[in-house]
Amino acid sequence: MDHWQGYTCLDFVKRTNQKDYVYIFSGSGCCSFVGRRGGKQKLSLGLGCDTFGIIVHELGHCVGFWHEQSRPDRDNYVKILYENIHQQDKHNFKKLEDDDINSLQQRYDFHSIMHYGSDFFAKRGGVDTIVPKLRGIKKEELGKQYYSRYTFALSNQDVIQTNLMYRCNIFNENGGTIFAKSGSFHSPNYPLPYSVSRDRVWIITNGQSNGSSITLSFDDFSVGKNDGTGICKNDYLDIRNGKGFLSQYLTQLCGNEKPDPVTVLGE
Repeated sequence: MDHWQGYTCLDFVKRTNQKDYVYIFSGSGCCSFVGRRGGKQKLSLGLGCDTFGIIVHELGHCVGFWHEQSRPDRDNYVKILYENIHQQDKHNFKKLEDDDINSLQQRYDFHSIMHYGSDFFAKRGGVDTIVPKLRGIKKEELGKQYYSRYTFALSNQDVIQTNLMYRCNIFNENGGTIFAKSGSFHSPNYPLPYSVSRDRVWIITNGQSNGSSITLSFDDFSVGKNDGTGICKNDYLDIRNGKGFLSQYLTQLCGNEKPDPVTVLGE
């Protein structure tokens, strides 16, 4: 719980007289309902469920997350090897429909705490049950956070998606999300120089429906180098219309000249 509270806006409180609450007990296996169900909601942490990653994973279900590989678009990113899965376990790999799951326009996250490992529910040792389709992604990366005992287990996408789901203003010089009609942010260490080659992601939304717009204005700007051809060298600022790296690309800015305001229309 401290882990979720430390990296998101969520706050777990001890129950007093609340009608809706989560009851954590030592049951049979590691399992939880997804999202708020109402009343006494059970979360089981049985034998073998006491590792850091598994506890964070089961709390993730309670927070509102399905398994990452259950996304409707999962077949674009991973292949499920049903021939290596016990018949009674195949339901764990069911693909959900768009009406069942909402990923808030976030990209598929191989590193999510909610993603299965490559050999989960395998019939025997040495065989895979799920493998990545994309180049550059190794099967060893799948679900590695699930087994994590002492390291940071929530992926960056887990944090972003949680704060989007709960409409949180987690927004600072190191990136984050903001829900507001107006606001401001700056690079790390401003007005001093920032560290080079470090990615920072800010997601800005006014919470309005389609047809609204957001205007980004600049008070000061000095990012990377522009060789005069419009091509950025080293560092740069990318502006996109959407909530992920696969969203619509709008413009890339760099250099020492303050850019003109950029207006983004809602999708």
